[in-house]
Amino acid sequence: RELSELAERLGPKACLESSGRLVVRPREAEDVVECVKAAKKKGCTVSVVGGNHSGYGQRGDIVLEMAHHFKTLTVHQASQTITVAAGATLSEVAATATEHGFVVSLGGGG
Repeated sequence: RELSELAERLGPKACLESSGRLVVRPREAEDVVECVKAAKKKGCTVSVVGGNHSGYGQRGDIVLEMAHHFKTLTVHQASQTITVAAGATLSEVAATATEHGFVVSLGGGG
């Protein structure tokens, strides 16, 4: 699964590791689309990482690190909801919720 061509096209947004895994910090949706299309063509797996605290993002041939450029939080006052982009952290979501008088509910009962 040679990913060097994709790494070259993406330039500074991508880092090809010695293991052959490609780590990408997409800056726009088109970068994500390009990576997913390349993965499909080459039979590669893709992992998406937000805050990268779980370690699951380390399992793909192509790892998309979303925390750098996909951090938009859109507050919908009428429905008391927040639309959260893939790179936003929980602390950013909680802070935005608090600013608008919302409560972030985590976990579940048993």
